[in-house]
Amino acid sequence: MSRILLGLGLLLALASSSSAGIVIDTQSLAVQTLESPLFGGAPIVIRSPGTQRFTLDLTTGQANVASSFQGNDLPDPLNPGGFLSYDLYNTPASTTGTIVLNGSGTYDLVFTLLFELAITSGPLTGQTFETMQFATFAALGVPTIPFGPGTIFTDPARPDPVVIFAKTALPGVYSVGDPLGTSTNRTVTVLQVVPEPSTLALGGLGVAVGLGRLARNRNRRDS
Repeated sequence: MSRILLGLGLLLALASSSSAGIVIDTQSLAVQTLESPLFGGAPIVIRSPGTQRFTLDLTTGQANVASSFQGNDLPDPLNPGGFLSYDLYNTPASTTGTIVLNGSGTYDLVFTLLFELAITSGPLTGQTFETMQFATFAALGVPTIPFGPGTIFTDPARPDPVVIFAKTALPGVYSVGDPLGTSTNRTVTVLQVVPEPSTLALGGLGVAVGLGRLARNRNRRDS
């Protein structure tokens, strides 16, 4: 009886994981090139570390991502040589994409999304910039799911510029909706998976083993 319940517990653990999809939490690095008169006119590269949560449903082919990046390397237009901190995130907060299994056994993950950059330090705190043209982030030919560190999401059509618009006004400088420059050469690289997929698998096995032990204890009491 205990073996049956152990197997049942394992199936329940796996079914629970499957019904919720495959969830992958990562530490990632977003890199892009900005070109705007607001930041001096010359192209600048900003690097923004942060977290992402991917939810993948291999049955429906639906993939979701929620990203939250932060950086402190945005040139301060009011203080030459200084830099501003900012939040960088996709909109809506959870963006739907696709995951497709190729004939070769690899996977293609594709997200098309909008993103915003909100300044969080200095006199420009609260100023927010947004895109209105969807940007593509794709990882093609991914060998395994869950994927691991080193997975890179980028636009196959790089540099693929998208225009950045003012979401908030800065009186005397720009108004809401004004185009302020472009974003190009966008990449997101997975640095670390937290927790590692193997840990998640062991956690599910631990639930099943726990159920089996509980069943054995009950059998002993009943006898």
